[in-house]
Amino acid sequence: SAPLLGQAVESVLLQQGPTWELLIIDDASTDATPDLARRYATLDPRVRLLANAGQKGAGGARNTGLNVMRGRAVFFLDSDDILHPGALAALHSALERCNGSAVQGRHTTFCQQRWMTHSPEHRNRPDTLSVPLGTFWGHLFRADFLLNHAVNFPEDCPIGQDTVFLCHAYAHMDAPPALIKNPVLIYRVNHKPRSSNPASARAFLRRAFLAVDHFSEHGKSAWIAPFIRHYVLPGWLPRLYDARKKGEEEARAFINGCLDLFARADDASRPFLNAQAGPAAKEFAARRAGRDATGILRLLEGQGLLPKPFPFTGIARDPAEPGWRAYVLSRRLANMLRSTETRQTLRYLQTLRGRSARRLVLARSATAWGGRR
Repeated sequence: SAPLLGQAVESVLLQQGPTWELLIIDDASTDATPDLARRYATLDPRVRLLANAGQKGAGGARNTGLNVMRGRAVFFLDSDDILHPGALAALHSALERCNGSAVQGRHTTFCQQRWMTHSPEHRNRPDTLSVPLGTFWGHLFRADFLLNHAVNFPEDCPIGQDTVFLCHAYAHMDAPPALIKNPVLIYRVNHKPRSSNPASARAFLRRAFLAVDHFSEHGKSAWIAPFIRHYVLPGWLPRLYDARKKGEEEARAFINGCLDLFARADDASRPFLNAQAGPAAKEFAARRAGRDATGILRLLEGQGLLPKPFPFTGIARDPAEPGWRAYVLSRRLANMLRSTETRQTLRYLQTLRGRSARRLVLARSATAWGGRR
């Protein structure tokens, strides 16, 4: 993350309005990240560098920051993401005006292949908690709310810790986070073809069960069905493909875990699963009712329902092929480069790169001067 960390830090240093401190967590980095962060901490007292004794992953790194933060509110920023100008001021002002535990702004998705799109008006989380899972990015949380309810990131989930964190936080909220229209974050995506990873299937189940348990424990059982409908059901077949790559036993275990989740919201799951099974819906329903994991696996394989990872080049131009549809979408998004908003964002990124380069020259000069002295 070292090449992009400078841009992230510069975007924070440009923030005006509320008093802030920036905590940079070194999670046993093996590149130049610690040296770069140390230079920023030397040049600006508002920047603090903290180091984990060993690698704890994204969740552990964020928890390290949560344990030592001194502010009244907290915003999470990945090392390759960027704050929009005025983001903290807009979020802080909204948080001060409302009585809620958090506020949320829009974010911009930026791809290294140079296409981008603005998230619509929080389409993943409308202004109601009927669908409790939105996007994690763009939230400003009250620090005392997180500490009083012990909301933190699970460190045993290699991916998806933010999903569990958000569900844990939402489970304690009496009202949804206030929404502001301002774009506050540039979320950078490393656009790569999806690769098969058996561990992702286990992580998918782990974070889904953690989220459902949070809702059950804190009196939000009504949110389990929307969570399963909007999060678990669309993603279980690709993860089953990942599990199948490790062997049939792994696939059966994954199916059994999914059946347990589906049973927590049977009315919400049944129509979606029947639609996924298509012509084999009746047979699939019978095997699901009998918890026949082997039969379900055979049925899905026989019907060709396990989606495979696809490359973004050399794919068949078949409108029914998910890979081709995704490729066409990426090309359409690439055309957005002609928009004024996109050109402005690209200029902003270039400005941040320039600021980072000049500041590092200043840091090296100061170090050399101190050495001669």
